Amino acid sequence: MAENLYAEALGKEKVNVPGKTLTLHHIGIVVQSISTGFNLYSGMGFEAATPIYHDPIQKVRVQFINSGSNVLIELVEPAEPDSPVSNFLKKRGPGFHHLCYLVDDINASCDYVREQGGIITCTPVPAVAFQGKHIAFVYWHGTIIEFLEQGGNN
Repeated sequence: MAENLYAEALGKEKVNVPGKTLTLHHIGIVVQSISTGFNLYSGMGFEAATPIYHDPIQKVRVQFINSGSNVLIELVEPAEPDSPVSNFLKKRGPGFHHLCYLVDDINASCDYVREQGGIITCTPVPAVAFQGKHIAFVYWHGTIIEFLEQGGNN
């Protein structure tokens, strides 16, 4: 069900991206501070799934929370004034930011999205929170999508 959330939002049964399984991994929520965001979710009974990670490449701090399903919630806090999410907070305030999907081949997935008119906003880079596995961000059909490569570090 969760795997088809994006497909359903597009009005399609499934999204065909080559070299992937398109399994929803997490929902990214931008917050002013992780402690404030975590207090909101812990007040609803959710628990931390990870410690807080600082990612100097993305210029953010993140923490994952168990959502009560197999999909995690990622709290994303800007770690620096020029963090990519700082602008998001200024323009929109805290809230939903992105959907993250596991993919088998991050480069093939990015190529496919680009061919379909999507915009690669962050080319594949290693991510601290995923032990160096590569992530990429794309803007596709009005939604920010993060791809997380399932395999080993590339």
